[in-house]
Amino acid sequence: MREAHRQVLGAERVAPWAPSMATEDFGLYGDAGQEIHGCAGVPLGYWMVGIVGPRQWSATAGANTAERLAALPANHSPEFAPHLPIALPSATKAMTTAALAVLSR
Repeated sequence: MREAHRQVLGAERVAPWAPSMATEDFGLYGDAGQEIHGCAGVPLGYWMVGIVGPRQWSATAGANTAERLAALPANHSPEFAPHLPIALPSATKAMTTAALAVLSR
């Protein structure tokens, strides 16, 4: 999926994300949850979509990717304000690209 995202969105818009507990139950959808859902070999993919606008992103210029991400408001922050004109089309394109990449195998 990462390579498909790079091709469609541009390598400069696809950044690594440090491991986190963003969704602690997500792993149960894969093989770890086989006893719950009864399916083996379920492929998983989870990604974070950056949704800040150009002004917020520019304010962190000069910082490395990890520093930039730490400086930007997270989704539970009162300063969290998605920049929908960029975020919504980008997230939709990322999800569609991921689905097509997996389904075309």
